[in-house]
Amino acid sequence: MFRGHSQMRRINAQVRQELDDMVDVPLLISELAMANGHIEWHRVELAKQIEMTNTLGAEVERLQAEVKSLKPKRLTRNAAECHNCNTIIESKHRHDWVQSNCVHPDNGIYVDGGLTYQRRGAGLNACYTDLSTWE
Repeated sequence: MFRGHSQMRRINAQVRQELDDMVDVPLLISELAMANGHIEWHRVELAKQIEMTNTLGAEVERLQAEVKSLKPKRLTRNAAECHNCNTIIESKHRHDWVQSNCVHPDNGIYVDGGLTYQRRGAGLNACYTDLSTWE
């Protein structure tokens, strides 16, 4: 059923009025503005984080390249000098545990590991100098 043009305008005006009554337009506009402000703040913060990540990524890549260029050092001598008994002790092979000649155990030191690994031990009153060399 076709209604007249004026009747349709009246119905549209009533619907608009009912919508305006249900929705507080100025409040919606202010909430949208506030939401846009939050979105802009988040966008700026995200851009800062992306920039920082890119900067850190470049630094990580530089450090990784530097680490790759380094050659691992090799232990060529595993030795120490005990200052309490003035002896030099040296571990020659992997499980060669050698201790100083100190009478009291709190004064002594030991070396272990040969050229495979470097392990030291010292008593409470021990004093020693590491004589190990690396190549």
